[in-house]
Amino acid sequence: MKRPDDESRCLALANEARTAHRLPALRRDARVRRLARERAGDNRAGRLSHQSPAGGSLWDMLRQAGIPFAYAGENLARAGNVWCAHWMLMNSDGHRRNILRDQFTRVGIGVVDAAGSGLVVAQIFLRPHGYRRPARRTGRTWIMPAARYGRGR
Repeated sequence: MKRPDDESRCLALANEARTAHRLPALRRDARVRRLARERAGDNRAGRLSHQSPAGGSLWDMLRQAGIPFAYAGENLARAGNVWCAHWMLMNSDGHRRNILRDQFTRVGIGVVDAAGSGLVVAQIFLRPHGYRRPARRTGRTWIMPAARYGRGR
């Protein structure tokens, strides 16, 4: 069963962590949310896997759904509630990096009841093609991360 209230709580927790690190909030993406719900559903029973039996890898699923992206990442967690799932993700280096990666601007979050008890959370992060990260203010000067975008852009 889908849990939209828990999906909203999960997004709020992720954006709270990003705000604490002076990063912009992630924007919800409905198309990506559908994939996240599908991914969470695939992982309801058994161990969590980044390879879906139906859709393959995250990147395969995004391409099959026709969702263009420059960067993409995924977090999966099984926990008793959303807060515990967020805590586990933030205490894992790779998962925390996904939540706090400044390249990611959009997110789809799927939360479903796990087989047995608890819930499964799937977070899919992406940055669409053509997105330019805004300049960051540090001290008195503005710094544009030009090295990542090449010259003249």
